[in-house]
Amino acid sequence: MKQKKDDSRYRNGVCNKNLAKPQQLFVQNSLAFNTVDSRSRSSDVWTSLPDITSPTLQKLSFSFDGNSKSKQWIGSCPELEEIILKNMENMDGSIFYAIKRLPKLRRLEIQSCKNYNRSRFESFFHMLAYKRDLVKLHTVILNDFNTVLPESLHAISRYRNLRSLRLIKCKIISADAIGMFATNLKEMDSLLEELMLTQIGAVTDGILVQVVVHIPRLQRLLLEHLSHITDDGIVQIVDRSAHTSLSLLGIHECSQVTEHGVGYAARRLSVKTNSSV
Repeated sequence: MKQKKDDSRYRNGVCNKNLAKPQQLFVQNSLAFNTVDSRSRSSDVWTSLPDITSPTLQKLSFSFDGNSKSKQWIGSCPELEEIILKNMENMDGSIFYAIKRLPKLRRLEIQSCKNYNRSRFESFFHMLAYKRDLVKLHTVILNDFNTVLPESLHAISRYRNLRSLRLIKCKIISADAIGMFATNLKEMDSLLEELMLTQIGAVTDGILVQVVVHIPRLQRLLLEHLSHITDDGIVQIVDRSAHTSLSLLGIHECSQVTEHGVGYAARRLSVKTNSSV
């Protein structure tokens, strides 16, 4: 169904304003909705957002707080392949319930969301593991997701079909949790090909070696803003890579890694030194 030409809220896939009177919003391929002013947190603002009707919408990105509206938007777009949730507070189980009903979802990004329902988040990944032959989700990005606990990483590791995982500014993840995560991926014979670790203080040289050794199909390891990894860790990764699938190593703003470490890696692997975020 085509977008109405006189709808002032929708321009080039980005909806930036609210109208006082709720209306239906008809879109085709991609919609991004962002509320950035102080009023965006109030219930009277997000309840006035339009309802979406789009059987063909493939990408949905929004930044506002409101579980009922979020669930409605997701549930009304059965063809969604990509969802980006930003700056949401108090994410209840209804969001994950709506997401797990999307048969074509390929990419899920959750950014700066607080007070999410951890048990529903974990059960979502347990469900994916149970129905992995029917699920297409291959990329998960958790950005500024401060409450990723060991149990959450364990749940993610059970989903064997995940191809790319990006953990960005997940500050409370412990070294033991990452090590156990890598071990679980080995036990599951995981298909994970890409792992990004950004601004996670627990990441050390030893943890990176575990990651490379235990994740059987890892091809791309992206390291950014990691203050505890050193040239010695890079050397160990590269030396171990001869017996793994690793082919690309990203090193960006890792303060203890020098040109020596980067140069050593470049002899055997493709090395990327710019940010991937």
